[in-house]
Amino acid sequence: MLFANSAWALDVNLRWDANTETDLAGYKVYYSPNDATAPFVGTGATEGAAPIDVGLLTTATVSGLNPTLDYYFAVTAYNTSGLESSYSNVVSVIANPTVTASATAGGSISPPGTIVFASGASQLYTITPNVCYRSNVFVDGAAFGPLSSYTFSSLSNNHTINATFALIPFTINASAGSGGTISSAGYSVASCGASPVFTITPDSGFHIVDVVDNGVSKGAVSSLTIPNIAANHTVTATFATTVVIGASAGGTATKLGTNFVPFGGSIECIFTPSTGYFVSSVLLNGSPIAIANNKFTLAAITGPQEVNANFESFASLKNLLWSQPGVASVWKVDSSGTVISYKNYTAAGWTAVSYILSTDGFAYLTWINTTGTACVWKVDANGIMLSYKLYNAPGWTATSYVLAPDGFYYLTWKNTSGVASVWKIDSNGVVLTYNNYTAPGWTATWFK
Repeated sequence: MLFANSAWALDVNLRWDANTETDLAGYKVYYSPNDATAPFVGTGATEGAAPIDVGLLTTATVSGLNPTLDYYFAVTAYNTSGLESSYSNVVSVIANPTVTASATAGGSISPPGTIVFASGASQLYTITPNVCYRSNVFVDGAAFGPLSSYTFSSLSNNHTINATFALIPFTINASAGSGGTISSAGYSVASCGASPVFTITPDSGFHIVDVVDNGVSKGAVSSLTIPNIAANHTVTATFATTVVIGASAGGTATKLGTNFVPFGGSIECIFTPSTGYFVSSVLLNGSPIAIANNKFTLAAITGPQEVNANFESFASLKNLLWSQPGVASVWKVDSSGTVISYKNYTAAGWTAVSYILSTDGFAYLTWINTTGTACVWKVDANGIMLSYKLYNAPGWTATSYVLAPDGFYYLTWKNTSGVASVWKIDSNGVVLTYNNYTAPGWTATWFK
């Protein structure tokens, strides 16, 4: 393989690949002006007429040539028997080489067109893509990739350089969380400068929470346009469902967090009764649910939810007292006759005889023993015993203790002779007066 390089207008440097034959004796260099066909019979070189025998060297300089002529070169090899090979490939040195530069739409090359150079000259070409374009440079038909410049050095032959340009493609990764969709989901390609549009659609019962483009929130928009795209983009849409919470009169229902809950998320609902009220029921989407400590956590939410709390006043409750020695059980019964709770009280050696809810919002649980003593417990709305008072009437048995509308407490006693004794007691527990009533054969129970 023969290579030529014209360092100066009158000198041509040649080099070639060495032969591998064991009987190789040397090489001959042939040249010819203005004729690329054999035989190469050039004259005028300082080294003599063609062929020039260079022995076993694989390089040669042919000097003193006419700079106004085109020259063509070839090399042969000969062996120790004097046999000579055929010509190598032919290389040329053009007296006035040309370079033709061109560019497709989308950019430019400078300088453009065809330029004639002196042999051995050099020329720099600059390739400039337009915005949104990238280049691919071809030199003499061979692809060199996205070059920004290319230099021809020591020109000795005609050349071409062509710059092609194409729009830069950018990828867009669009995705939507559970609860909705985004158009063109997945990876898509958009040309630089394009303005793709994405449509965000929530499922029924869901709302758009946010649309994010390359980490920047665009808000709860239903349509997103990326104008004049000039980079890769990642677009994500998130959705949330609604949780509506309501309450009847007598209390409030609140939730920790916003109205919008992400798909699969959770929210805690808190029910707060007003004074004198309690939570009678909680409905989730119309169906009753159990709660604890007036709280309920709605978890793994995958669609719209509705929570409603119903409150009822303690005044509307009925209290059913069950009694056995030393133990009292009070059942609270709502207006529908449903037992909503119960509370057990223990007082060893005593027997409960009455549990009455009074107008002051407290209940009074009356215990008796066998010695004519009554013990009255004041109980709050949560069933907690706050205080107690003892009253003694030997030979009598207490039956009830109640706060009457006149603001006084009345403790009723009975005996075995059909006599009732009603004690009027002030707020400090002091007995103010008493009245006895007689009804032989009867037993008094309470006075209110």
